[in-house]
Amino acid sequence: MLAESRVPKPIGSDTQWKSSITVNNVKHSRSEQKHQRHAFSYGSNFLGLETKTELVWEDWNEGREFTKLLVLKNIGLKIQKLQLRPPVSKFFTISVSRIIAISPGTTFSIPVTFTPFERCNYEDSIEFQSKSGSFQVFLQAIAPCPALEVPDTVLLPLCAVHQSASTVFLLKNMSKLRTYFKWECSEPFQVSPAQGVLQPSQVHHITVLFKPQSALLFHKHAYCNFGEEGGETNSCCTVLLQGVAKYPCLYLRSPHSKSKNDPSCSELNFGSVPIGKSVQKGFDVYNPSHVTAFFSLTRLSGGLPLLGSEFICDINSGNVAPGETVSAKVTFVPTVADSVSVEYLTIECKGALNQTVLKLTGNSAGPKLSLSSSVVDFGCIKEGDTSSQTIEMVNSSSAEATYQWDLDCTGHSVFSIQPQCGTVKQQSSVKLQIFYLPTMPIAYHRSVSCFILQAEPLFLDLIGNCYSDVQEPAVLTQEHLSESKKEPSEIISALLRSYSTQSDTQALCFPLDERSSRQLDCSSAIFSTPREDNDRHCSTWEVDSLPTALSSPSTQVSVVPSELLFHHNSSSSLSSSLTPSKAVAITNHTSVKITLVWTNPRNSPFSISPIKSDLSPLKSTSFRVSYNPKELNTLHGAQLECLAVKVMQQSTSDEDETTICPPWCVIVRVIGHSFELGKEHFYPCCSLEPNQLLQTWSFSPMEEKTYILEPLVSVWPVKNLECEKTIIPLKVVGTGSKGFIQAVREFEDMEDTLVGCSQSIVVSLVNNSTCSVSFILSVEQTLQDEQTHQDPETETCIQTALQLDCQSETMASQSTMLLRATFRPDRQAQYQWTISYITLNPSGVPLSSPQPLCEMRAKGVFPTLQVTDACSRGTVAWLNKAYVWKLFSVDSFNEQLLSIPSPVEHTYRNPERHSMRMYPTILIKAMLDFNFSSAPLNSEPSTFVLVFHNPGCIPVEWTFLFPDDQQVDFKQWTQAPELCHNELHQMEVVELFNISPLSGMLLSGQQRAVQFSYSHDLVGTHQLPIVLKISHGREILLHFQGVTLEQERPFLYFLTRHHVFTPVMIGDLTSPVQMYDLYNGGGIPVRYEVDAGVLSQLQENNFNQPLLCCLNPVGEILPGKTASLEFIFSPLEAKMHSMDIPIHIQDGDTTLLRFDCYGLGPQTVLSSSDTKSSIPCVRRIPLPGLGAFLSQDCVSIGNMPVGSQSSRVIFLMNMSLKETLYKWNLTKVVHIYPEQGLLHPGESIFCVLTFKATDYPTVYQLDITCQLTQKAALDQYYDALQRWEQERKKQQNEFTITDKDLTVSATAVPTKGPSLCKYKILPPINSKSARAEQRVQSDHVKVGARPVPPQTTLLHLCVTARSYRFQEFIRNFPDQFNSHYRCFLSIKPPCPKTMLCDTHLDWQPAQTPTPERAFLEHVITSLLRTILYDEEFAQSLLSLASIPFTYNARASSSLPLPTPEPQNGQEETQALLDISDSQVDNKSSAGCLGTGLEMKPDTELVPAAVCNDILLNTLQNLMMEAVRGDFNLTENSRTDLSSYASPGTQRYSNDKVQDDRETIQDEQTQHDQQASPSG
Repeated sequence: MLAESRVPKPIGSDTQWKSSITVNNVKHSRSEQKHQRHAFSYGSNFLGLETKTELVWEDWNEGREFTKLLVLKNIGLKIQKLQLRPPVSKFFTISVSRIIAISPGTTFSIPVTFTPFERCNYEDSIEFQSKSGSFQVFLQAIAPCPALEVPDTVLLPLCAVHQSASTVFLLKNMSKLRTYFKWECSEPFQVSPAQGVLQPSQVHHITVLFKPQSALLFHKHAYCNFGEEGGETNSCCTVLLQGVAKYPCLYLRSPHSKSKNDPSCSELNFGSVPIGKSVQKGFDVYNPSHVTAFFSLTRLSGGLPLLGSEFICDINSGNVAPGETVSAKVTFVPTVADSVSVEYLTIECKGALNQTVLKLTGNSAGPKLSLSSSVVDFGCIKEGDTSSQTIEMVNSSSAEATYQWDLDCTGHSVFSIQPQCGTVKQQSSVKLQIFYLPTMPIAYHRSVSCFILQAEPLFLDLIGNCYSDVQEPAVLTQEHLSESKKEPSEIISALLRSYSTQSDTQALCFPLDERSSRQLDCSSAIFSTPREDNDRHCSTWEVDSLPTALSSPSTQVSVVPSELLFHHNSSSSLSSSLTPSKAVAITNHTSVKITLVWTNPRNSPFSISPIKSDLSPLKSTSFRVSYNPKELNTLHGAQLECLAVKVMQQSTSDEDETTICPPWCVIVRVIGHSFELGKEHFYPCCSLEPNQLLQTWSFSPMEEKTYILEPLVSVWPVKNLECEKTIIPLKVVGTGSKGFIQAVREFEDMEDTLVGCSQSIVVSLVNNSTCSVSFILSVEQTLQDEQTHQDPETETCIQTALQLDCQSETMASQSTMLLRATFRPDRQAQYQWTISYITLNPSGVPLSSPQPLCEMRAKGVFPTLQVTDACSRGTVAWLNKAYVWKLFSVDSFNEQLLSIPSPVEHTYRNPERHSMRMYPTILIKAMLDFNFSSAPLNSEPSTFVLVFHNPGCIPVEWTFLFPDDQQVDFKQWTQAPELCHNELHQMEVVELFNISPLSGMLLSGQQRAVQFSYSHDLVGTHQLPIVLKISHGREILLHFQGVTLEQERPFLYFLTRHHVFTPVMIGDLTSPVQMYDLYNGGGIPVRYEVDAGVLSQLQENNFNQPLLCCLNPVGEILPGKTASLEFIFSPLEAKMHSMDIPIHIQDGDTTLLRFDCYGLGPQTVLSSSDTKSSIPCVRRIPLPGLGAFLSQDCVSIGNMPVGSQSSRVIFLMNMSLKETLYKWNLTKVVHIYPEQGLLHPGESIFCVLTFKATDYPTVYQLDITCQLTQKAALDQYYDALQRWEQERKKQQNEFTITDKDLTVSATAVPTKGPSLCKYKILPPINSKSARAEQRVQSDHVKVGARPVPPQTTLLHLCVTARSYRFQEFIRNFPDQFNSHYRCFLSIKPPCPKTMLCDTHLDWQPAQTPTPERAFLEHVITSLLRTILYDEEFAQSLLSLASIPFTYNARASSSLPLPTPEPQNGQEETQALLDISDSQVDNKSSAGCLGTGLEMKPDTELVPAAVCNDILLNTLQNLMMEAVRGDFNLTENSRTDLSSYASPGTQRYSNDKVQDDRETIQDEQTQHDQQASPSG
């Protein structure tokens, strides 16, 4: 928006040419003003002249002249003469004549001068007149005035209540004047700067601040008053300020929460944290509102502990954008052991309606030390001897413990402990050595305390006895120590009676725990033991009227003073005469005499005199303690030990030894220094920050109830003992309850883990009880499906594979604990664990039986691989899948891959070898052969593809290692000798084999195709060791073997020279035909012959019975093709027969084959699974190089009677992006419909395979191939072939004359009749074949090379079946007999068994198709389809459903079946017919007519075979339509049948298929003829 100030009325002429222009409004936009000013400023056409309609002056000052040019251009074809009328006013002047002439195409300029006298707007005009008319050009001068450009509206960002938001807009001075401005606006908006001055054309940034106090939509105007600097601000512009305010909202959530709308984090539980350690946890501050929220973290008032906060947060304030989060971390650093810390953090956000509180809880785990024994008894030793014992100090907590024994171990006590101080790591222990060195023959006893940082002290009773050659006192034992205990109440009563004092019952407080009771019981007679000093903090009782000597709770022996401080004032010497000494007094409070014995070492700077003294009852005696340091500037300290031994009265011999009283120990602590004057010495000092006293309470309830204790605490200044004491009453309330813990999830399943690796899982434990629970965890392990490597040397005991990071812990009430469990399997098995817990009391004693917490399951696995598919390409493309499966020993290969690796294999990622030889001495037990078959030299490489599948649940890394890739030890490498001839040859062999890819990784369930190739570039048999290594798994040594032959060498490749035939039952009249495959791996046809002499000799050796007959002993095999030797095995005995049969190769070698044949007894039951193959038949993924693939590679027909047929359904899928032609290469017994066709990209077709068994029992293992050809490549080939044929014919009919003299004599007349030749032409020297070859070579030179057909790819389909005689089939498979369609044919038995079977059986097809049969099928199929699509017929079926069906018997004539005469006295055929008449009913024999039925002579029946074909074709059509989606098998059968009539559901006619088939065959035949040399 452009805002300008008002200007005076424009000055100009009042004549008729005056133009009236109003003054600019205050709120004109800049674009509108420019449009008004310059709308007519551009050139216009007037009377054939082009000129401006207006001249405008903007930047000017009064008192000066401003000139502009008015240009006129003649755009017409004639000279223009104009009469000019100048401006009327004196402010605009021109200096040209009044009449002007402008030629066509020229211009004329008129200078117009503007001379202003004051600041106002000026207006005038110039008029031009001609014969054709007139027009005016307006003159206008606009006075300069302040003008500002501001936006109409400013939208503030969304803002939170009680917070602020701001934005910036531009304020621009559009004039040439210095302009002053001043803003005025109301809340909640603020504009800054509020005022200022803008230079001409200056732009200034204006900031708007939005501070809402309520959640509303605000619309406020901001007014900007402006004017010239120093003048009046009489102009104003406005800007609309808009802002929206909303309430902010903040939530706390867990950092691991996936949902942003889950404000579930209201508490952070840090669990149990050891003292000295810290744990950090985080939380997120989430802003679900649409405004930015500013927050601050504060603690609730009164929630701060006395010693300061133990929770430290890394942030105190911040802001959170809408929909975003801010992460904060809280660190828990406990300072007080075995306490529960609770604090509350409040998230304060101004303007928010909610208040979020975060609870922080944590438990501090202090050290928990215990001793292996609380009493150490050294027994009785001789004076001067030394004894030592060892105890163990155990730290059972997760915190480190620092300890120090309150015992002088420098010789001032007969007891010493080493080490005296130190630390004990968490969950560990240290051993302490205690020494006993008695100085006098008395009994010794002392109770020593061990101070522990952040924990209660431990106490140890030390007992020892000493005897000498002269004196042998009574022996003090632990039983004497327990008998000398007294109750505290008795001691106090005796004390009060002795001194007649009054007690302060309010200040008298007894111990609260069993440790305090034990202390008073065990050491009530000791003056001031460390145990009593410690118990003063827990229980305070005092007797005010006792003397100073009885200020301590002891009632037996007391010493005054108990602490001595010595100052050695000698300046230069350590003279003994100046030895300082102080006196101590010991009082006997008992009623018996005692002996005081001091322990005084020899080299101590402190000495006591006298060392020994007797003290009567209720008497006192003094001792002198001297300090005599041996060195200057030294600090000394010691604990002077004095034992008070009770003097026993003379007693009789029968006095009980239990009356022995243990000695009492008195301790005097002394400190002395020998610092010289002027020497700086250190002063011991300590401080407590803050100045507070911590009281520690121990509560051990015995039953479930509430306990209340009201103790009193007396407080007085230490420096002023006479000050009145302050009594502080306390109330301690404790409730006893039974605690328990639970697991959040009762069952935890972990992922499968590699054996030897580890996996961790966190188990959440909760304590929902009202008290803290101390517990210990246990794990019970169960193994299922255990699999280990069978190696006795590596068998180990079964250990628990699940480790818990915490075995024992204490959980606070209503708290959660995260227990980390680590699973590290050591074998392949299914692991199952039960985690239980046992509750403990404060002393660690179990309180309950094991309680189950949760169950966990996991599985330890090894990496495994498996080969699921295989195929061949290149030279070996004609090999089927079963043959490739045997070449690469895939079954054995899979068995090795799926087996358990040895410990050595599992340890390393790569195999190790220790030799530089090509055949390394690797300790690999698994070895297999990979045979690449054979091929002639320079032929296409033999390529095989294996599909590897990861059947496990963990990723598997694998790699194939050539000899160069295997790891060699460095020492062996440096000592490697020179390579021998064989190794140099192997270096050449390495280049022949290739694997792609060499390595890879498969995730669970993934598959990967690996290609193995062998190049035939070097003649010979080649072998290469390759190691397959699975990372942390199996190592398998693969022997690659390949054969390369000379071009003209006949060669048969035998997959194995040992073959086992299918077992045959003895006594069978017609044994099945079995096959053995021969593969021609050379480059020329091979003619073979089975040695007939061996077969004849075998027959003679078996009572002239043909044990093994070969039906095709002589034959020829084309290069790269496979032929089958057909054998009939007729066993005479139920045993295994082994026969060695030579196979002779014409112009080649002879190979001896071993055949094993098993004869079965008549009682043997055959299995229906004998014909099934172990090779996977379903293909999951297309193999590389194959654009299409079959749904299954192997079809098992199973067992069937002779002469029957069975159908299967397979799918052929085109996975490529190109159209593909397919054609099946079928046999006599296998028919596939459709036999050939076209597959579009991504299309899948439905193929029906029909197997028709011959009339003789046979074991079928057929390889059906499907040729695939790219349609585009085939079309291109046909086009090139057609052009080549045309060019060849053209070259045959055309010739070129090269003679230069082509003139012929006109008189030369051709003579009729035979030509007269003197000599007869000789026949050509070349033979006919040579001439043909020359002609072909000459055509090749002229025409060029004949186009080569496109390369086809092959799909192999393995079909297996076995046919039986009817009697055998019914006997072995009675349940399957009625499931096969049978056509009774004339069965021709094999050759007589007395003859050598050296020829083929006379095979007869099941039925010979005839034109009449095809016509009949077509007619009946059309009739059935027409009836099916007839609506009236469909409706009639509904009405006929209610009409009862009546059967009328019809007489029929018998049709005798052809009955072949039995041969050799065998009535096999007649028996077959008897079975069909007696055992097979009419319903089960499809198409078979019994002899008992009679038919009328005029009735014609459709043959059974035709009905079967029609029914089969109908079902196949329905299945095809269902596959294509044209027919829905699940819909109601009574729906409209007309909806299924679709042209797309029609099958191709037989004529069309036959035409296409013949066309392709003709083209292929023509190509073969043209390619042959004789063509």
